[in-house]
Amino acid sequence: PAATWRDFADGRRCEKLLWNRLHHPGEVAANPIMQFDQRAEILSLCRRLFPDGIQIPEGREVADAATRAAHASGKTLYEPRLVEAGCEASASALVIQEGGPYDLVFATDAMNLRDAHLAEATLAWRVFTGAGFSLRRARVLLLHRDYQSGVIVDPERLFRSQDVTSTVIARQRVLVAAIAGAT
Repeated sequence: PAATWRDFADGRRCEKLLWNRLHHPGEVAANPIMQFDQRAEILSLCRRLFPDGIQIPEGREVADAATRAAHASGKTLYEPRLVEAGCEASASALVIQEGGPYDLVFATDAMNLRDAHLAEATLAWRVFTGAGFSLRRARVLLLHRDYQSGVIVDPERLFRSQDVTSTVIARQRVLVAAIAGAT
């Protein structure tokens, strides 16, 4: 089974929990389910920031195959998901940049950067680069504290982008060691 960033985040607190999730996934309860409606709205606003992309369908195997196939399109990918080397990762978007490299983007309903955001981005960087995707930077879209919405939400003003590339790259060695220890 593939490990997600949430598995690794929980595994940092309890290695036994991570081992059980990987080896006995049906027996271990997942984290509490977040509010899906709010997450869907955040993802919708993220898509508005980066128009003309390709929506990747849901489902592990379907999403992995669709992400790999869409990679050659030269377009932004919405909600890409890959399974690579025993790890599973997704992002809110892979935003294509001129010349080919992508920005790995994570949209969140948080106002402040958290360790969980960095853990998710670190695993995703490892998985996407391992699958052959060229990445330029990793960004977390946080809610702007002073934003006041009118009738229509303006995603350009709602989100503020925080570049986390240097932290994500610096954490790669620790992640590799964690993956090796979990298997």
